[in-house]
Amino acid sequence: MGYAEPPASQPSDDAAWNEVGFTEDTLRDAWQQRVYQFKVGSPKWRITVETENPSGSANAHVRIALEVETIRDFRKGTPANWGPFEHLYEGKPGGNGTKELQNGVQKDGSAKFFRLVISGVNVHYHVTIEDQSPGSGKKKGGGGKKKGK
Repeated sequence: MGYAEPPASQPSDDAAWNEVGFTEDTLRDAWQQRVYQFKVGSPKWRITVETENPSGSANAHVRIALEVETIRDFRKGTPANWGPFEHLYEGKPGGNGTKELQNGVQKDGSAKFFRLVISGVNVHYHVTIEDQSPGSGKKKGGGGKKKGK
């Protein structure tokens, strides 16, 4: 995946996709950052990103990075530390794409936490996370909240 292109791969529909969560926001005039944490419960999962420049600004820019938990606080069952995983997109807003991944669970088969770090200026984004875990319909993943920094 290149730095100037939105995430791209052909989604497959081998099994039912369940929405784990989504985040949507507009980052306006000054450089801003949002962090979105979620949990994936199946080995195969996907992330769909849509970006746009709502103001038509010449300085619009967005950076989307995916991080993975590196240490878990087993008493709380939540991540205690994060590490870089994949740089999904950097450039002018205005693209869409879907990226499928194969690493949604721990070695023991338990769900794994990830987080998106989205930063930019003059950009509107919508991100949807889906996995193939058992269950019906939409469900919320770990955290499922939009967090500002």
